[in-house]
Amino acid sequence: MNANKSKRLFLAIYPTKEILDQIVKVKNQINFKNIRWISRDNLHITLCFLGKINENIIPKLIKKLILVFKDIKKFYIEFESITLAPNDIRPYMIWAKFKKNKNYEELVKKTKKICSEFISNKQNNHKEIIPHITLARGKNLIDSKFNIKQPNIPNILVHSCYLVESKLNTNGSIYKNIKLFTFK
Repeated sequence: MNANKSKRLFLAIYPTKEILDQIVKVKNQINFKNIRWISRDNLHITLCFLGKINENIIPKLIKKLILVFKDIKKFYIEFESITLAPNDIRPYMIWAKFKKNKNYEELVKKTKKICSEFISNKQNNHKEIIPHITLARGKNLIDSKFNIKQPNIPNILVHSCYLVESKLNTNGSIYKNIKLFTFK
């Protein structure tokens, strides 16, 4: 095996099919030009983006993550809104945003702490922890008329997460689940 071969990895929480059904209905209400919708199969809540990780150390990463996740208790996160993001000044994404949640924040902090020795790009550790699903990306999304009927999304039970490989191509990203971690 080539010692320099790496995989682009992140940890993701996947909503249920029923929740995704509700979230994707908002597409019909949004009429922005120059927007690229994320494929339904790729919709997730990112727990931690690791970036490029050498294939040789992925088994070590998995062992450390197993130790972290074995003590995590299941919890719920509550839907807040479909919104422009990441801010009001120059948004370039549409999010399904969830309410701040202490359990989620703790999970992210523990995960980032364990993953820090493996993460090649540590610059996003200062960002505010906001649970969200990126629905679309685009340009010039500022619109004072972004007023959509909010979907009725049930609380999401966070009971597991996946270590996911992301392969970039011209049509977007292709995701491959590498390892499932379940919580208590």
